[in-house]
Amino acid sequence: VETRRPDGLWMFTAVVAFVPIVAVVALGPDQAAPVASCDVLASLALPNGTITGAEAIEAGAFVPPMRPGRSMSAGQRRQFEALPAFCRVTATLTPSSDS
Repeated sequence: VETRRPDGLWMFTAVVAFVPIVAVVALGPDQAAPVASCDVLASLALPNGTITGAEAIEAGAFVPPMRPGRSMSAGQRRQFEALPAFCRVTATLTPSSDS
């Protein structure tokens, strides 16, 4: 049985998952964003969305949201524990006027 998320929810989930990865890759592990940078990110204006939050995540402390009854494998857990500190940004996207 295949289940699909509504397009808007898929887009939101993709961005929320993608932004921290981009931040970590762009900054590199030796240049992880300090807490003050999260405040700057929280105030950014987006053409097709609104930043709804930005929080500093300590190295190895990020736990992704999981559906009830689901858990991570040991390998997935190790990958998240290996992440450097980063700024987690959440946003609401509005790619069209009816989104």
